[in-house]
Amino acid sequence: MVILSSFVTDTGRKRKSNEDSVLSNDWLGLYLVADGMGGHSCGDVASQTVLEVMRAKVEMDQKKGLLEDERNALKCFTGAIQLANQAVWELSAKMTKCRSMGTTLVGTLICNDILHIANVGDSRIYRIRGNAIEQITRDHSLVEDEIELGVLTREEARTSPKRNIITRAMGLNKEVKIDTQLQNIADKDFLLICSDGLTGMMEDSDILKIVSTCGEDLNKATAELVELANLNGGDDNITVILPNIKHEYQFCRSRIQRLYSAKATFHSPNSTTYLIRSRAN
Repeated sequence: MVILSSFVTDTGRKRKSNEDSVLSNDWLGLYLVADGMGGHSCGDVASQTVLEVMRAKVEMDQKKGLLEDERNALKCFTGAIQLANQAVWELSAKMTKCRSMGTTLVGTLICNDILHIANVGDSRIYRIRGNAIEQITRDHSLVEDEIELGVLTREEARTSPKRNIITRAMGLNKEVKIDTQLQNIADKDFLLICSDGLTGMMEDSDILKIVSTCGEDLNKATAELVELANLNGGDDNITVILPNIKHEYQFCRSRIQRLYSAKATFHSPNSTTYLIRSRAN
């Protein structure tokens, strides 16, 4: 299996700073987006801390060979999330200016052709397979609860004044409730991992159209997605990761050298970009 990915994170048109953090690591098969809670102090610190702690923990578990087994990999993944949550919670208690900081988290760890998926908050993961797009994660938000209760339609929720109220976040308590699931992946699948700054500015059909049109040009697809979000208002920070799964032998043979020299990137707000060497699985 070969995974190639592209990501973009952008401040948007309305915000003064970017509180999103993103980790895209083809070598580990680890893809994370964290959206620092808007209106709370130190959202960028919270999102950055979560990704730094998780990357270190997953790397350590990978070196120990703990990610080979399907069930154990999910246990390691959720363990890394709880460790990151506790780190933000403890940091919040120590730093007066960062009291009540928090962040969403959505991500996947890909091991042995299995997606180990976890989410907290309203950042999302989609799977694009053929001509169809499917939202895999469920938003932890007030409007999502009201949709399920029949109080709001999905169309009404898009313009509701309560649409930015989330019901779950990292760092607010010592432990956090995490939604997890396992999903199979197929040759030519695309995953789209993003903050609500993207999905709040376009329909799912817009996402599908751009990804389908751009095909294997992942950089073009992520750039066009962010461009459209900004054209539609750019109300929030916008972050998107687009991994593409390949199982084809000829693809692996022709691209292996390129993949070994590729870079997987970790981005946190207002900090240096870290580069991690990528590899094929």
